[in-house]
Amino acid sequence: VTGHESGMRGLRAWRARVEAAHTAGDLAGARALANRARVWANTDLTRAEFLVRAGRIAIEMGDVAAGRDALRGAVDRNAAGPWGRAAAETLQQGSMTVDDHLAVARVLRAQGLHAESLDGYGRWLASGAGSPAQRADVHMEHANALFYSERYAEVAQALRPVASQVSARMLHARAEAHRGNIDGAVRIYLALADEY
Repeated sequence: VTGHESGMRGLRAWRARVEAAHTAGDLAGARALANRARVWANTDLTRAEFLVRAGRIAIEMGDVAAGRDALRGAVDRNAAGPWGRAAAETLQQGSMTVDDHLAVARVLRAQGLHAESLDGYGRWLASGAGSPAQRADVHMEHANALFYSERYAEVAQALRPVASQVSARMLHARAEAHRGNIDGAVRIYLALADEY
């Protein structure tokens, strides 16, 4: 990478070094290079790329837990991009944890596949995983996926655990309007207007 520390030249150099080590059978070296490249990267897209590369190599080395963790990290950085999709595809191979299901759901939703994301959200929420703040975020993501899947009648139930949040109340009002319950939507909007 010497002489090509930034920009596209640097990116191509890092890719070439990782690939050369991998092709030579030096999995540990390729994984270390991918992790160094991730630290070098200055965009989430590039960080996600090298997390996917490192994760796949880790799995190939037999370090499945670390590999899957790296793949979920790629999703956290760029769920809507090609490396988020690549991470999700790799996560779907083998036995999936509830965190894997959530990561795949986030990729599907970010890429506009809302109905397809619902199972993953449901599995994660049913497991009881996560902190209260994480669960609140996932409840909102799940409810948004229901809304964009045009399953408006299910949105209120999905929002129940976070019903006091302004964003949840706004989504609930939108769902009610789409269901044809204009009076219910107006009541929610007016209550919000009175409070704020």
